[in-house]
Amino acid sequence: MEALAESLRDLGAQHVHWGTRPEDYATARDALVAAIGALSPDWSPSLESEWRAAITAIVGPNRSPPKARGSRRRTEKETAADAAVLWGG
Repeated sequence: MEALAESLRDLGAQHVHWGTRPEDYATARDALVAAIGALSPDWSPSLESEWRAAITAIVGPNRSPPKARGSRRRTEKETAADAAVLWGG
């Protein structure tokens, strides 16, 4: 995920410009997980949990402000802590 973090932050900045609100991320995640689950004959609570974690890992950096040039790279622990706050986990 570290390799994608900066690109995801930039994408998040674009979403803010387009009017995306913080609560929209959870709504989109829930809809995506429900759609995947509806199409999967082998869907289980474990798969649902793993999909939610994967989407949260992608969206966490997306919701972070773009990194200023010369600033330090955020650690995976910091990104995980942000995701917990974003998703109420």
